[in-house]
Amino acid sequence: MKIVVLDSNIWLSELALMSPLGCAFSHYIVVSDIKIGLPEIIELETKFNLRKQLIDYRENIRKNYNRMLAIFGQMKEIVMPEDEVIDKKIEDIFNFHKDRLIWIPFDLEGAKSSFDKVIRKLPPNGEQNQQFKDGVIWANCLKLAEIGDVGLVTEDKGFYKNREYTKGLAPNLLQEARNAPHSIMVFSELALIIDQVKSDLGLDKQKLIEIIEKNTYPKVLEISNRKDFEVIGIASSSFEFYATINPLEVSVKSNINYNLESKQPNKNTNGTVESKAEFILNTNNYQIRNFINHGEFIYWIDENGDTKQNNNIYCYASGLAFGHRTVEHHISYRLE
Repeated sequence: MKIVVLDSNIWLSELALMSPLGCAFSHYIVVSDIKIGLPEIIELETKFNLRKQLIDYRENIRKNYNRMLAIFGQMKEIVMPEDEVIDKKIEDIFNFHKDRLIWIPFDLEGAKSSFDKVIRKLPPNGEQNQQFKDGVIWANCLKLAEIGDVGLVTEDKGFYKNREYTKGLAPNLLQEARNAPHSIMVFSELALIIDQVKSDLGLDKQKLIEIIEKNTYPKVLEISNRKDFEVIGIASSSFEFYATINPLEVSVKSNINYNLESKQPNKNTNGTVESKAEFILNTNNYQIRNFINHGEFIYWIDENGDTKQNNNIYCYASGLAFGHRTVEHHISYRLE
């Protein structure tokens, strides 16, 4: 079992895993057996600081709005979340991964271990700086290392040798890690652990093609027949997967190429048709939504040896709204 512990500074910098990189991390966690280690001390600090951060964001927006209003005289009203809405969001930030969390309570054993490092001025403490919280986090990592390999992601330099990220764990912490039943590694940012946790999404390629063709194949046949070609099979297919804010869903860009056979062999040859689409896919049940057909593109060589092409292109209207529209957060982080 692999266990990843995200320090509170990572939860905050990655917007409670709603940043593009955070969403990618969540996707990989969902499709793997990796767990998230959550010491209570990190949970408490993250919730406190995230609440403060969100309120600061809100008040800065309101302050700047009022300055703009004074200059323009009148503007559209903005609606910001009140305290109770923020409080609910704070309570929900760990809920999605609740089945993948290993929660570590703040206990006397961890407190004693940390205090011992404080009084002996050992990392993660320094000569002039006491880091009791970080000492407790380290004690919790040692506890988690009893059941699996641990990756600690933290920006706090006290964990690192000579307070330098590139040098790995401080010597005393490295020795404790070596004595643990399983390994403990430290990473200074979430991007550095992605290579350790990323995995194949495990999607069935043939099933994806069948889903896409339900929406596109009639158009492929139509443009092929229009140019006197018959479709004789798929030549190639490719897919790009992107993280979304829902770890159970991925945004898919697809490209399927078909071989064609001319109904007039002496007139047209080497026919192919390319079908492009984009949609949101639930990786659990293969349900799709927001399907967009980006068109069919047909190519062939005519009797004069010239390359010809034709295409179907479709237009989609989106974002139409009366009054104030709700803006949705979108991300674009490509998954392996």
